[in-house]
Amino acid sequence: MKKILHYSLLFFWTACVAPRAVWAQDTDLVYQTDGKTLVCKIASVSASKIVYRSPQNPGMSYAMNTADALLAFSSNGNYIVFPFDGSPATAAGFLNLPDRKNGDVVVTADQAAFAVASLQLTDKELKYLPKSKDKKPKEQKLAKDKLVAIFYKTGK
Repeated sequence: MKKILHYSLLFFWTACVAPRAVWAQDTDLVYQTDGKTLVCKIASVSASKIVYRSPQNPGMSYAMNTADALLAFSSNGNYIVFPFDGSPATAAGFLNLPDRKNGDVVVTADQAAFAVASLQLTDKELKYLPKSKDKKPKEQKLAKDKLVAIFYKTGK
């Protein structure tokens, strides 16, 4: 009886709990035009659609129009702003580039998104140092009304 219980618990863990724990570490986020956030795993991106899998049903693939998306973040920290140029290189870069979780990401009203080394948000503006290979990048400023979002490297 004890052996049956042990194997039952082991089966439950491997079938139900472990895949969810692995899935949680490997999720992408799509910020939609309706204000919702889609938690998923993106399989492909084209100029017109995003193909993804849902954590509730990882065996099925779903698609959404890119017109319904504002921004997507991959689990490795890469991002893509919509609409994008539709080039396969841009899509492949979004899905396959190495981790970029070493900086915060700023998104502006003109749909630009860029990584910053450091930032300071005041009442009127965002002061930041852009991620750069230069030894001493110059501080940049962005008016607060031009700022859409800040995605911190911590995931907040």
